[in-house]
Amino acid sequence: MFYENTSTNETIEENNIDILFFENTLSVQGNGLKSLVIYDLFGKQRYSKTLSGNSFETDLNLPQGLYIVKIVDCKGEKTSKVVIK
Repeated sequence: MFYENTSTNETIEENNIDILFFENTLSVQGNGLKSLVIYDLFGKQRYSKTLSGNSFETDLNLPQGLYIVKIVDCKGEKTSKVVIK
């Protein structure tokens, strides 16, 4: 969860993917990252990025709401919920 002084650090153990949300910044670390896609609750794609390497960081400018973050790495894919307040 991120925005307005709210943060979280979630580790997806199976693939060793670290996801950090703080204020308006999304950071992802893992091995063999391939892609990142963010969807709103209506299934509309709000952000997409092809990744390579082991880390990625970006500033997001999304309105308040609940989002689904999908990360694909060399071992498969994982999803996580993100709340922007």
